[in-house]
Amino acid sequence: MCSACARPRERRKELNPNLSFREKQVVNLVCEAKLNKEIAHELHLTEGTIKEYLNRIFRKLEVSNRTQLAVFALTHGTTRSVEERFA
Repeated sequence: MCSACARPRERRKELNPNLSFREKQVVNLVCEAKLNKEIAHELHLTEGTIKEYLNRIFRKLEVSNRTQLAVFALTHGTTRSVEERFA
């Protein structure tokens, strides 16, 4: 129980609840503020496929939009570091 607010603390979600390699790629690109069209082009997929990946990721991580996904990924360390991106 959180003493400051007198309610149970939220449990942190797992760092990586079984995201596939491709789903992790999509998450990384969402965190870079890429549009579905840009993600599709970079990964050589269709926009529809990217939308399907995003829906699957949203369900797995229990988030409802891209902003929540990016915040989750950045706070749980599921994205590549800046050094890895530009190395």
